[in-house]
Amino acid sequence: FDIHSHQINRCDYYENIQKHCSDQHIVHPGNKVKIVSDTAFKPLDSASSAVQIKPQKVELKMRAHSPLRFNISYQLAEDYPVDLYFLMDLSNSMDVHKTKLSKLGQLLANSMRNITKNFRLGFGSFVEKETVPFVNTAPRSINNPCMSSDRNGAGQCVPPYSYIHHMTLTDDSTLFEQEVTAAKVSGNLDSPEGGLDALMQVIVCSDEIGWRAASRKLIVYSTDAGFHYAGDGKLAGIVEPNDAQCHLNAQRRYTHSLLHDYPSIGQINHKISQNNVNLIFAVVRDQAQLYKELSELIEGSFVGELDDDSSNIVQLVVDIYKTIAKKIVFAADSLPDSLSVRFFSKCQGEELAETSWCDGLKIKQQVDFEVELTMNECVRGPLRFNISAQGLAERVEVSVEGECECECEKESSVSSSGGVSPECNDRGRRVCGICQCEPLYYGS
Repeated sequence: FDIHSHQINRCDYYENIQKHCSDQHIVHPGNKVKIVSDTAFKPLDSASSAVQIKPQKVELKMRAHSPLRFNISYQLAEDYPVDLYFLMDLSNSMDVHKTKLSKLGQLLANSMRNITKNFRLGFGSFVEKETVPFVNTAPRSINNPCMSSDRNGAGQCVPPYSYIHHMTLTDDSTLFEQEVTAAKVSGNLDSPEGGLDALMQVIVCSDEIGWRAASRKLIVYSTDAGFHYAGDGKLAGIVEPNDAQCHLNAQRRYTHSLLHDYPSIGQINHKISQNNVNLIFAVVRDQAQLYKELSELIEGSFVGELDDDSSNIVQLVVDIYKTIAKKIVFAADSLPDSLSVRFFSKCQGEELAETSWCDGLKIKQQVDFEVELTMNECVRGPLRFNISAQGLAERVEVSVEGECECECEKESSVSSSGGVSPECNDRGRRVCGICQCEPLYYGS
């Protein structure tokens, strides 16, 4: 077929070229999906982790501006492991809450084990940076910050501290009750507390806390006050930014309280996401609005209101956990700039709709998502990113290669390394059926 005599373009939409050429003479690279790993759903067993997301790895070949879709699925596993860490404000005003929690440890463990048999508890506490203007450093006050000003009837408190990790995650709920009972309250001067220092340590000190790689990680942050954040350390001359690293000594105390500023909210959010943690703010009523605003800035966080004595803490934690477990939220991590992604699902309805989440799920119920990927400019790659589920360590590994040229162009590039083509009178290279002339030569 002579394209010159018909005045058509060699490079055109497939539909246009198809009118003049048969398929065997048309080079039309398409998008391709290759499933590399697709382990079936399964519960946790002694030999391996649970599988709740499939496939686990895909390889894609794509053309620029040509959307490609592939499927991923989620199924909530039975008895999925849960690690729950209580991080408690132990300034003096929280004493009544601590007393109640120490009596409810067994009830909490039993309530959670009704949901999952694979459940563990841990415990830590925080107060404040041990320097003015956050605490009173006068010798009499630093040794017993709860002592009243008139020295009569003063309560006994321990010296202030930033964060202590009291108990590594364990399935021993009796030990949890003992550790909470043994923990002593302290005191500070200003109203906001140093909880974000402690929260950062709980998130990043994986080995010390005992976080399991394959578990639903929950932190319950309990307080009756606000919080200091990045920049407040300057009030005490602490200007070194928080490095978001683990700094616990042999006594399981935070060692960099006076060396590093408080973490920023952005740092907390990044580490929460990076370490697949869900965060529950269990706060008194007059602090609820503040923590709801904070929760909007931290992925995978929730707010619950405590009763005056924390008597509702068990129901609060159980209800929020059920909300977390019944919901799946997908997101693309480290997505290259040249790619864009959209999620679609029927969830529990009849119509396919654009959404990255689905809730109200039950044990062993499968929900399917379509992932639409678009390459906005052709990049040969390979480009790599992950599709992860909020609060879970499982992910789908995605590798993308751009189809930036036709196979015949690739072949001509290889063959041209040896020189010119005789079909072009040795004055050019044959590329996809036509000659590309060398400089100073031309022809048709």
